[in-house]
Amino acid sequence: MIAHNYNEKLLLYCLKNHIEAHWLAFNDISESLAIKLGYIKDEFYKTFLIEHI
Repeated sequence: MIAHNYNEKLLLYCLKNHIEAHWLAFNDISESLAIKLGYIKDEFYKTFLIEHI
């Protein structure tokens, strides 16, 4: 429920400010949540994980 409320606020903010919202899914659970919230799996790109600085 918290994710749905936050997502709604985020998307409304993005719409008002002409920002395109994206969801970076780090694992299958995150991807599943993104799809449930209405995000579309669109393109693939390389990302890097920095574990320690």
